[in-house]
Amino acid sequence: MSYQEPVKVGNRRISQGWIILLIIVVGLAIYLVAGAFLCSRALEQAKERLAAYPASYLDLSYGKIAYVDNGDKIEEDAIAILSVHGMFGGYDQAYDNAELFHKTHRVIAPARFGYMGSDIKGEGTPREQAAAFVELLDALDIDKVYIMGTAGGSIVSLRFALDYPERTRGLLLFSGQPPLTEKPESFAARQGPSQSILNNYMIFLLKPMLKPLFGLNPDTVETIMPVELRAAGIENDGEVTNPDLARNFDQYPIEQLAVPTIIFHAEDDAVIDFALVDAASKRFPQKLTTLVFFEKGDHLLFGHDAEIAIALEKFFSKNK
Repeated sequence: MSYQEPVKVGNRRISQGWIILLIIVVGLAIYLVAGAFLCSRALEQAKERLAAYPASYLDLSYGKIAYVDNGDKIEEDAIAILSVHGMFGGYDQAYDNAELFHKTHRVIAPARFGYMGSDIKGEGTPREQAAAFVELLDALDIDKVYIMGTAGGSIVSLRFALDYPERTRGLLLFSGQPPLTEKPESFAARQGPSQSILNNYMIFLLKPMLKPLFGLNPDTVETIMPVELRAAGIENDGEVTNPDLARNFDQYPIEQLAVPTIIFHAEDDAVIDFALVDAASKRFPQKLTTLVFFEKGDHLLFGHDAEIAIALEKFFSKNK
């Protein structure tokens, strides 16, 4: 008996191990099945939300561009704002980012290359995107705009202001990716998520990780869906747009910016290191640049709507 007892104990241990493994497998299966159901429901809600935006499509020299324009709801002579969204965006996010201006300005909110059915011109570079925006403005008979770049959209906005100062009333940067202070010896050639997660199911399952991974509020996961309408744009941003500040450093002579600029950023931004923003701000022409930095607010500048409105009113009055 004394010889058999350890075997029985071992068997019990093995049985307990299998039970624990079975519980884990069953729990994971339930999580995945429930995730699929909840993802399906979230996707339908996302499609309903997206359908509420009055999107238009325009054929340009290289292909079509999708955009939202509130021109029919605003005074005919209203000053225009071109709102440029960041990664994971689209015309919906571009329009929502400019909510503060919906009743006072004509808001043009295009979907950048690869997003929401917007075709990609050439290699999809920020310079080509800026040129596409000029084509759009020409088609809409708009001479000059304030260009507003949010998050990663700031790269294209900088490019637009540098290449087309005659079309730029002013440059508005909200939690933007800052230009570099010096040319890097090396840089990441890809600056975006893996293609393997660019589908609705994976994005939904990763909802709890969106904040630490991408700086996105988990509650806004539906604004990323349907992912298939944004995947080509996300891929282009990761491969082309985001690395452009480093890859083509010499083509961003920030010191030569000739347009009024206002920069909004929070010191506790969890997505973009504020120290980099602060250092880069010194490259902007000081006489033309207004800096509005908040101690708190995170990437989305929470709790500062009133202060932002006041700062913009002063900026617009000074730079009509």
